[in-house]
Amino acid sequence: MLSRLAVFLSVSATLPGSTLFVGFNTLTPVQLYDMNGHYLQDVGAAGATAAFPTDSGYFSITPASSFTSSVVQAYTSSQTPAGSFAIADLLTDGSEGPGGSLLFSAYDGTVYRVDTSGTVLDSWSSGYTHVGVTSDGTNIYTTEGDSNNLIDIWSPSGTHIGQIATPFVGLYGLGYDASTGNFWAGSTNFVYELTTTGTLLATLNLMGNSRTPNGAVHDGLEVGSLVVPPPTVPEPASLLLLFGGLIALAGYRLHLSRRLLKLCAAALGLAGASFGSVSVTLTPSITGSAPVGTTVVWTASAHDTSNANATFNYRFSVGLSGGPLQVRRDFYHFNTFPWTPSRSEGLYDIQVTARSSTGGTGTVMDTFSITSRVTGSSPAVSHTKHPLVALYSLPPCPAGQAARVRFKQPSDTIWQATPFKPCNGTTSLNFYVAGMRRTTTYLLQHDVYNGPFDSMGPVLSFTTGDVPSGAGIPAHSVVKASPPPNNTAYPVLMSGTPPYATDAAGKVIWYLPQLELPILYFTRPVNGGGVLVALADQTSATGGLALSALLREYDLAGNLVRETNYAAVSRQLIARGADPITSFHHEALRLPDGSTAVIASVEKVEDQGAGPVDVVGDMAVVLDTNLQVKFSWSEFDHLDVRRPALLGETCRRGNFAGCAVPLNPNYSVANDWTHSNSLWLAPDGNMIISVRHQDWVVKFRYANGSGDGAVLWKLGNEGDFTLSAPAGDPYPWFSHQHDAEYASNGLLTLFDNGNTRVRTFPGHSRGQGLRLDETSKTATLAVNLDLGDYSGAVGTANLLSNGNFFFDLGFLSPSSKMREFSRSNTLEAEFDQAGFVYRSFRMRSLYSQQ
Repeated sequence: MLSRLAVFLSVSATLPGSTLFVGFNTLTPVQLYDMNGHYLQDVGAAGATAAFPTDSGYFSITPASSFTSSVVQAYTSSQTPAGSFAIADLLTDGSEGPGGSLLFSAYDGTVYRVDTSGTVLDSWSSGYTHVGVTSDGTNIYTTEGDSNNLIDIWSPSGTHIGQIATPFVGLYGLGYDASTGNFWAGSTNFVYELTTTGTLLATLNLMGNSRTPNGAVHDGLEVGSLVVPPPTVPEPASLLLLFGGLIALAGYRLHLSRRLLKLCAAALGLAGASFGSVSVTLTPSITGSAPVGTTVVWTASAHDTSNANATFNYRFSVGLSGGPLQVRRDFYHFNTFPWTPSRSEGLYDIQVTARSSTGGTGTVMDTFSITSRVTGSSPAVSHTKHPLVALYSLPPCPAGQAARVRFKQPSDTIWQATPFKPCNGTTSLNFYVAGMRRTTTYLLQHDVYNGPFDSMGPVLSFTTGDVPSGAGIPAHSVVKASPPPNNTAYPVLMSGTPPYATDAAGKVIWYLPQLELPILYFTRPVNGGGVLVALADQTSATGGLALSALLREYDLAGNLVRETNYAAVSRQLIARGADPITSFHHEALRLPDGSTAVIASVEKVEDQGAGPVDVVGDMAVVLDTNLQVKFSWSEFDHLDVRRPALLGETCRRGNFAGCAVPLNPNYSVANDWTHSNSLWLAPDGNMIISVRHQDWVVKFRYANGSGDGAVLWKLGNEGDFTLSAPAGDPYPWFSHQHDAEYASNGLLTLFDNGNTRVRTFPGHSRGQGLRLDETSKTATLAVNLDLGDYSGAVGTANLLSNGNFFFDLGFLSPSSKMREFSRSNTLEAEFDQAGFVYRSFRMRSLYSQQ
């Protein structure tokens, strides 16, 4: 069980709220912050994990190490102990309740209403775990922990009254500020101010400070107004109730027409009629065993007895010995597989299947031992092949607990941290530590969490290497630095092709090392660390054409995690009765269930009103965690092909121009009908696709993978919605847009390149946010920002959690612009990068965008 950020707010009625009290766990005192998130000092007693003020004094909460009960200690307004009582549960949050009662919530989700002597008046289950609790004096409010983004409303006796939707899943603590009438709620590292209707007002990133050795898992936040003591205050153990703050724990916690198949028969493995006997050998570059994080290159060799000139495609799969195998490199002409196991030691099975051009297959498996980097009970930190990334190896930690690694420069006041990983009690845990500057020394330390109890490891030192001159990082600069608190809330900017990342000062903290094939698209970062990219191949498998043939995921150390290709996916599509694809482009997106949604090209001969022409359209394909097709949606099946590209765009062989390479030998030019460029999972489990050359965003029935693909609506000019927009705009609709996605506040946001509009009404590209009523089919233009320049291609639009918007104007000369605007439309930050930038992302860390 991990210690989670809980936000608890019980403001004394006699004193206005003016400071925030934030807690982490039993080893860390409460920290006092001002309302802008600036650290003031440490407060609190060792071992206490929550405290809240009342009109007559204060209460603190201390968990028992047995996890079976908690002690609630009363204090007078002069901080004199005034009695205590115990509640037989591990409490996470406390608050003053209706009618002078006290409220407590527990890790198991039970809510208690008690009198000031500790007698339980009412108790009930909230239905969730790791919840926070508060009251406005009349009703009681609880969060839903990891489960949902809702705040539940209860009567004083525990009758459920209603719910409030918020922008965030994973809110643990909750408080009500009577001076403003707003809620405060929190998730790991972040604290949010929300209206009572769930609208986000402010975000604070509270990562802890240099006096907090175990870092940034916040366990509480409170509003109080007591005077900060002078420097000659007593030790923190006597100070906790001077401030009536809060901490409480709430356990811690992304067609070809069939005739064209002959062009790719070898790559698809469809040619040949006779099945011979295929023999396969598999050879590792290292014999026997290797430590965690070592790259072992596996080489396969195959022979077909029926045809000595046969060619082969290979599939490599990996799994723990005796367990299920997972495809890591699907059928393609590559006969090698660079494998870098980075999670834990153990025996692993590596399997290769060779498919002959005759149709026969052969399979062989080998077993390899991965050993731990840990000796005894001490952690170890190692260099990786990436000069800016360390591998931290933690000894086995108890099952049911979880661990992470923190890191910072010695002079830093704020720790950065990896995501948590669950302990299994038997093997080491290994973490890639990334987000560090070149040739710089950092301190690293791990935490193992067990509810509110934290066990810290020793402080280790690690010095990064230098970035090689051939890393391919473009010229870039910070034109206008992001102001606090956003410079610490979103300190990472990731962009480029190949991708790289800088910190708030523009210093390089990560890059994807040069690959053996050119990257055509960096699509998105992967939550938890890593990136998705589409790469070109120009071999006999693609008929010598430079197709965007490969889809790969890389980890933060630059190791290949998994790979598929257009040929392997096409083979599966054909087996499902769908058209094959010709390439990947523009989008690869990790979905919450671990699947990957991609956009791929489909080429067919169609009549668009003047006789047969070659047409390139698109297909949305969803691949499961084993890289197998689980869903596909073709625009040729669901949109009207007789509605051609609005501006007459075409694709030509030999001219990439951002569209698919035409393969039909009977045509040198193909109509670039749709040129779709983004996918996004809608809150209702369906999916939207940005269809650039139709000036539409189309929603289709995905139903979390079980949908029939029916078009639900088309948003845009000549679509299904009526637009409500400010008067005086001659063309309020977006056109030739990019990056359509749903933001946490329900807006559909996008980058309005404006190509169709600008042809008639010269101007700039815009950032837009539309609020949709899908029942009445009305759209309200809630955000319509002039971005100051015209970017006729590419682009990103992201709503940050503090309400700011971030946009990538990636097709400017000589340098592209990345701009962030406040909620009042003021330019807050600007970054430049030389050349073309397909997408860029403001991120909380290299492990998380939001």
